[in-house]
Amino acid sequence: MMAIENLQRKDLSIVEEGEVYYHLGTAFPGSQHDLSKLIGINRRRISYAINAYTKLSSEVQQMVQQKQITEESTRKEQRKLILCPNE
Repeated sequence: MMAIENLQRKDLSIVEEGEVYYHLGTAFPGSQHDLSKLIGINRRRISYAINAYTKLSSEVQQMVQQKQITEESTRKEQRKLILCPNE
C-alpha cells in the first residue's frame, strides 16, 4: 500500500518510480501489462521506469536523484545500454 502512495508524490524521480513498479511486480506476480491494468499506468512507462531502476548505473541514478540530469537523458542512457551493452 505504501508503494502506491509513493507513486502519488509529484517529485518522484523515474528511478524511484521504477523501484516502486519493480517491487509491486514482485509482490503481485504477472506481466507488466497486468500491472499496468492494475494501477492504471501505461505499460511502456512501467517498463521504462523499471529499466531506469535496474539497468542504469548507480552514478546515473544518483544524478537523476539530484536532478543533475533529466528524465530524457536517462532515456538516452538506456538506449546506449541496449545498442552498446559492453561500453
